[in-house]
Amino acid sequence: MTGLIELVVFLPPDKARPDLTVCPSWLSPGASVTLNCTVTNQSAGWSFFWYQIVSVQPNNSYIYELLPGSIDGTEQTSSIFVSSCLCSVLDAVLMTDPNWSTFFTGESVTFICDMNEGEDADWEYKINKDGRDYVPYNTHQRYTSEPLSTGDSGDYQCVGRRRSSYSTKSSNTVSLTVSAKPKATLTADTTTISVGGSVTLTCSVQNSVGWKYEWFRRTQRTSEVLVDPVRTNDELNTVISVSQGGIYQCRGTRGKPVYYTDISDEVTTEKTLSNEAVLRRQPDWTQMFSGERINLTCEIHGGETTLWMYDWRGPQYYVPWTDDNYQTFRVSESNSGDYMCRSRPSDDSYSSTEWSKSITLSVSGKSSASLTVNPDTVQHFGSKSASLRCDGNSTKWRVSRFTDDGFQRQCFFWGTMNGSTCNLNWMWYGNAVYWCESGSAFSNAVNITGQYNDGIILVSPVHPVTEGDSVTLGCKLRTQNVLSNVFFYKDNKLIQNDSRGEMSISAVSESDEGFYKCQYSGKESPQSWMAVKSVSEKSSFPVLLITGLVCGVLLILILLFLLVCCCRKIKGEMFYIQ
Repeated sequence: MTGLIELVVFLPPDKARPDLTVCPSWLSPGASVTLNCTVTNQSAGWSFFWYQIVSVQPNNSYIYELLPGSIDGTEQTSSIFVSSCLCSVLDAVLMTDPNWSTFFTGESVTFICDMNEGEDADWEYKINKDGRDYVPYNTHQRYTSEPLSTGDSGDYQCVGRRRSSYSTKSSNTVSLTVSAKPKATLTADTTTISVGGSVTLTCSVQNSVGWKYEWFRRTQRTSEVLVDPVRTNDELNTVISVSQGGIYQCRGTRGKPVYYTDISDEVTTEKTLSNEAVLRRQPDWTQMFSGERINLTCEIHGGETTLWMYDWRGPQYYVPWTDDNYQTFRVSESNSGDYMCRSRPSDDSYSSTEWSKSITLSVSGKSSASLTVNPDTVQHFGSKSASLRCDGNSTKWRVSRFTDDGFQRQCFFWGTMNGSTCNLNWMWYGNAVYWCESGSAFSNAVNITGQYNDGIILVSPVHPVTEGDSVTLGCKLRTQNVLSNVFFYKDNKLIQNDSRGEMSISAVSESDEGFYKCQYSGKESPQSWMAVKSVSEKSSFPVLLITGLVCGVLLILILLFLLVCCCRKIKGEMFYIQ
């Protein structure tokens, strides 16, 4: 409450001037004060006249109005008691440290009660909450609470009381809200760190202020460590930029003593490596038939000394991280689709290459046609002739070839078509895939490799070998077969290095499938894939025949047994009648 009172004493200018004092010197709304008028070198016989300044509206002028009972006063009545006055008063102020409106359970707050009386120490203070005593009268201007609970939410006010007169002053009201301990919120603009890039992480605490943030990173192999991040906004660490893959968390801190939020949920980031993953297949056929076997290999360019792990993706086919850089399986029509792979170092779960370019696999039912190669070997010398024959229910076969440089051509571009046979006068240098087609019918595809004249080739079967069958691999120069001292390799591992010129497998099993090559006198052949098919992929006719014969024999034996039993029963009945 504010106002103004002015008391004026008129005396001749050559006379002594009066002095006006107020007691108490502090003024409170609604309180009583004593005004005292004295004259220097005071003597008897003085009369005192008291005036109050009054505002005159509307021109904002003022007049002096004589106070009642102030005429003919003496020095004994030189003071006047004013029961109610309008005076200039500074209200009490309640402040909090920290100056927040929202607190959380476990935090503390300091209340500061200021009477706006300078250094005057003649005060006692109390704090009310929601109109009731919260802290009783005491001489301390500051009060620090115990750790807060949700029940401490409310409206607070401080009251000051003058110890000498028991007059009081009340402060403004401060509203505090106390909520349950908060949990920091962590968000990421993306979780994949591009090559040479970074990810922006943001930590926040809802509906409150004053927080600084701490950041933590761990991996599956390491414990949680405090992160020294690259800051992107200010020293509060609200937003940081990270270029390492891993599991990140954050928490908020504020106040003294330091108060911590609950730690945030985890955000996992993954760093993209610059190494390139390349997916290859063997056989390299875009069209396959149910029951055929395919081998997918994931190659990593760069980082040759790194121990890698591999991740595979395909239609209805997902293999999580594994040590194997290849996958081998028999295909069915449900395997048609796109396949990809990627890789990561075995000691870093949060860095990986990008996914490889996809390869597309198309799988049909059992082939209604077949392709026969003569000579029956995958590798051929470029200067030698060869023939490819199509067999099946058609008279209009076409033989096509797809080379490793991406060109597809039919037989008449690179050979001579005679009925259902394509004759090659010279072989394509390099790898190519060959197949027969007629209308909607396709044969199985085969890989054929052409070799330079002065090289050496591996003699191996074009078509898959059935489990349990025997197979012989050889090594051949352009002019002759090599009869001795040939080294044979499977998947780049030496498996035979004696004086023989051939390598025989008496009973092929699935484990014999793989890449083979031979070496002789310092020359080495290209490697070729030898596929193995299961016994179940043979024709079902022999199985049906054997099954029919066994069932027939069993049926005959059962009928003979019933006939013998019946005869014995009849013979016994005849004997009884006699």
